[in-house]
Amino acid sequence: MFLRRFLWMLTFCLPAASAHAVPALVCGDQFLQRQRERNALLPPPKPLTKQQLLRDRRAATLSIAGTPTSPRAGERLKFWSLDFTGYDDGESSIKHYQLYATLRRVGENSLIYVEDGVPVRPEALSQLAQSFEGRIMPIEHRYFGKPPTPGIDGDPRVTLLISSVRSPAGGPDPPGFGDMTVGGFINDEDEYPIDERHPFSNEREMVTLNANLETGSPLQLEALAHEYQHLIHWHYDRAEELWVNEGLSVIAPALAGVNIGPQSALGSAILAYGLDYGHSLTQWSIRHPRRSPPPPGTGAGNRVDGQGAVQSASEEVAAPSGTTEMREASPDAEVDAHDEPGADAALVHYGAAGLFFLYLQEKYGGPETLGKIVRRPEHGIAGVLQALTDAGHTVTFPELFTQWAVANLADASAFGAPPHVYGYESRELRDLRASTNALHELLPDLIPRLFQPGTHLRSFPAAGSGTLRPQAAQYLELTGTGNLTLSFDGGGRSFETFVLARTTDDRFQIFPLLLDPQTRIGTVPVPGLGSTIAVVYLVIANVSEEEGPPAEYRYQAKLE
Repeated sequence: MFLRRFLWMLTFCLPAASAHAVPALVCGDQFLQRQRERNALLPPPKPLTKQQLLRDRRAATLSIAGTPTSPRAGERLKFWSLDFTGYDDGESSIKHYQLYATLRRVGENSLIYVEDGVPVRPEALSQLAQSFEGRIMPIEHRYFGKPPTPGIDGDPRVTLLISSVRSPAGGPDPPGFGDMTVGGFINDEDEYPIDERHPFSNEREMVTLNANLETGSPLQLEALAHEYQHLIHWHYDRAEELWVNEGLSVIAPALAGVNIGPQSALGSAILAYGLDYGHSLTQWSIRHPRRSPPPPGTGAGNRVDGQGAVQSASEEVAAPSGTTEMREASPDAEVDAHDEPGADAALVHYGAAGLFFLYLQEKYGGPETLGKIVRRPEHGIAGVLQALTDAGHTVTFPELFTQWAVANLADASAFGAPPHVYGYESRELRDLRASTNALHELLPDLIPRLFQPGTHLRSFPAAGSGTLRPQAAQYLELTGTGNLTLSFDGGGRSFETFVLARTTDDRFQIFPLLLDPQTRIGTVPVPGLGSTIAVVYLVIANVSEEEGPPAEYRYQAKLE
């Protein structure tokens, strides 16, 4: 809750923000991941036969001869929908219910139904239809592919259902400070014929949009572009891992140009991740909160002692205000503090995955590479790496993840050789970062920088340790005067390190910290700290490709 209130306040401060801050929008598909994986074990569904169409269509949709007729504006149908209000991480907590909706607009490629009782202006429906058919569909078809066509119902048009979505712990309340607001969802059950496994199928290609997002508004268009990618992705890979599928959907609206900047859900999610970046890229938690999150970027169990000994009683960390303070370590500091669930964690997960794929398409072949990921039969990291190979870019995951982690910290788009892997080219992202950095300079005790280092070492010798989840990064900042020696011990776990120095004339310099392949131990000298070198950053990345608990690392730093 603290993170969302902070983001709410921050969006009002950003020059590019709109008059309304962004709610904690999430996608309902994440709650349906287990169902989707289970359905993916079944043979791919086949289109309905003529007999099935006759069985399932109401009399109003049949001709005198008993054959299906084209849908007509004004027809009223019954739909199955989903109630997420009681969601508790179990499938049984998602309830099915029925609602009536009326077909309000028939387009060349879409059928727009509106739930009974939901007020929608005709011009707003026109805006929604025009944006979908004129921008979202053609751009996503170009880059991602197409959904099943003509699909299970034999109709190439996509059904868009505008209804009051019942969000977790919030019911159909307007977006705001509630636990979560589901902007929309696709239910893959709708792609299967009605049977004992899929008794609640609507038997059509269908996207549900939350009526509490103003129809035709940038936020609703963003939700539609997000969900449409899911519909396309389902056609090519029914069992894709959650982080890949959601990450591609997070940046789909930006590709379609329907909602960008800090006032978008993507902008809000990137802000959230930049303020609390210690989460795993691939391991998502969507349960309800159990504990308060740690200060931004600290990482569970992180300990440091300016006198050269590992300590467990206190640690020097970057406080949320951006200052440095000594504080007592929490009794459960060894517990993975970045596993906290709820809307705050959901925003951070979306920000991490969206930013990762934004980086990927910038550095490795553009949006066409994203389409290659959609089409790969492999899932998760394996599918991403194989798609990069297909695009002509052979890269290992440790190399890719570490470069991305450095880019998030430095954002040095002109540093190094093309494709300048240590920074971003996105104008919107650079504007967002510049705005938050300017606010940090103005209000350093209130607004931290994005990807602000969680540990600051100013007195030496120093030693410390920490734990880091797979596919997560941590940053240490070192300042002082003298010749610095940095040592790292990864305990044989899958760690990569990167030493980046900012010179006194505001340039970057790399000092390779080579780790032993087995022990993951290494040392690097950094001369001239305080003279030619202004500040040194130690980037620590857990590049394990497997899920698992946090891994512990240790480091030492001394000045001579």
